[in-house]
Amino acid sequence: MNLRELIENSFTKFKNNIAIEYIDDYGKLIPISYRRYYDDVKSISKYLINYTNSINKNKLKVGIIGENSYSWLSVYVAAI
Repeated sequence: MNLRELIENSFTKFKNNIAIEYIDDYGKLIPISYRRYYDDVKSISKYLINYTNSINKNKLKVGIIGENSYSWLSVYVAAI
């Protein structure tokens, strides 16, 4: 099993469980379910694939710069 399969398996198996919790700008704890996380990652992944196809490239190199955050993690997982 590779990393992608492991992640997809977790999304499927634990879809109603909390995957990630983070504190927003107002100090509120925000829970993210595996289902929502999966949907966000798939959306980002589709965007990257469509962008790659629109510029006629077979592969796209992605650099992710930013603070540790839900957004950063979502983009990272979508890119792998």
